[in-house]
Amino acid sequence: MSIISKKEKNILCYCCSCGKYQKRGLRNRPDEINIQLHNKYSNSKKICNKCNLRNIKKKSEIEIIRKYWLEETPPDSDERNEVLSDEEIISNWKFCKKKKKVLRHPQRKTDSEIIKTIQLKFSKIENKQISKTTLRKYKPKRIRKIKYFRCTDTSYCKHCEQSTEGHKEFVNHQREIYLNKLKNPKENEGIFVFDFGSFYPANCKIKYENKINKICDLLIVKITRNANQVKKEYFDFISKNISQDFHYVKKSFEHLLDNGQFSNLNEITFFSDNGNHFKNKKTLFFFSEIAEKLQIQIIHNFFVAHHGANICDSHLGLVKQTENKLKNINIIPVTCDDYSNLVENLSQTNGILLNVTTSPQYSNILPLKGVRKIHQIQYLSSGKIKFWRMD
Repeated sequence: MSIISKKEKNILCYCCSCGKYQKRGLRNRPDEINIQLHNKYSNSKKICNKCNLRNIKKKSEIEIIRKYWLEETPPDSDERNEVLSDEEIISNWKFCKKKKKVLRHPQRKTDSEIIKTIQLKFSKIENKQISKTTLRKYKPKRIRKIKYFRCTDTSYCKHCEQSTEGHKEFVNHQREIYLNKLKNPKENEGIFVFDFGSFYPANCKIKYENKINKICDLLIVKITRNANQVKKEYFDFISKNISQDFHYVKKSFEHLLDNGQFSNLNEITFFSDNGNHFKNKKTLFFFSEIAEKLQIQIIHNFFVAHHGANICDSHLGLVKQTENKLKNINIIPVTCDDYSNLVENLSQTNGILLNVTTSPQYSNILPLKGVRKIHQIQYLSSGKIKFWRMD
């Protein structure tokens, strides 16, 4: 007679209907061992998966399964075989990420999504568990498979879920300029890429909802060329200020100006996302003042919405990765000082603490119309502004 180890006893589960001590993935034990275990664990009321599937073949339960299937599918699911034009597909159908250039009905769910909801309903209402195979087996025949339509419109963008002329061409052109600037910057040229990030310490009970203990980080990446090498410097401006606004941006760029990060530069280019904290009347006027003070032309490029992935995202992801490694060793960063020390341990990174205060400066500036459509601004050395708008 074979002997069962302690690990197998903890893994296995006794079934009160068939009188066997088993679980999925393991073979049935000999009858002698099952009899011994039955005598030892006779008070158990658990049922194995095989017995549960046998009990489910009753007609009443099959009708309940079909009823749940019909409740989850919309009534207009029979109209999916109609041939639609590209414009109707784009306006009424969603993009499916699993398949490229494929759209599906927004009200219609896939079979796997419906099966998950039915399993939850059955466990709550009927107090039983059903496998996916049984639910697929007793699916009503009138519910057809979901149909996918291939979109032939080349101007359709899967990230923005809209079709506009010249949108894809402009995004690709902007991405090429950005990558060329990162790889091959000119001599005496400074490229600054900046974006906001946020950290939620361990004392935040509910992530993304408890904003009292949130710590913000404005990351500015400086890229220059020294001889034949491309140099990258990371400046993390960490603050307790929850509102990521103009005052935060102004304070951080003033710190760079005071430390001489803009000196010995003949050309300056900015890259940032399309957020309101970078594209408002106060920040535009402040950047024009920097260009007038340094007597240099600054070109500011704004990424298109949903297309702003840049070098800042990879650095912020590395910071969060090191944070998770420290948590595994029971070293939990909570305050701004902890995060600044965490950042400074990374290569070529400077952690700077900021005390952001509001001021009534730049309150008399007139607003600029159509700011969201602007994707490139030139700050001239005379203090004037030129912008390029995508209509």
